[in-house]
Amino acid sequence: MVRKFLLSALCLTGFCIPAAAETVPNSGDYYRAACRSLAANTGPTPSELVLPSLHCAIEIEDLASMGRLLTSDTRICKPVDVSVAETATVISAFLDAHPDRLREPFVVLATTALREKWPCS
Repeated sequence: MVRKFLLSALCLTGFCIPAAAETVPNSGDYYRAACRSLAANTGPTPSELVLPSLHCAIEIEDLASMGRLLTSDTRICKPVDVSVAETATVISAFLDAHPDRLREPFVVLATTALREKWPCS
């Protein structure tokens, strides 16, 4: 009886309220705002997005440079004259279009977005 009372009291004080869904590190959701900021290219990056924006830019450059070395079904052939901001725009649009996939690893989502935009013929 005492246990039920304590459990009820804890629930009433808010201890049983489920936490909001947490963002998974390195997921599409985690880097979504950062890539959007990078894509906007409108000035200084907000302090909380500096590291994620840097990671987004690094991933973009890595994927672009390594994309031609992937297997034929995953190969990316991004033109060399496309900027990081333009590439971030492609990835941001993909993330916005696929909210159901935002918990997947960012690198998987970014690779998919780039492959859809710039497949190798």
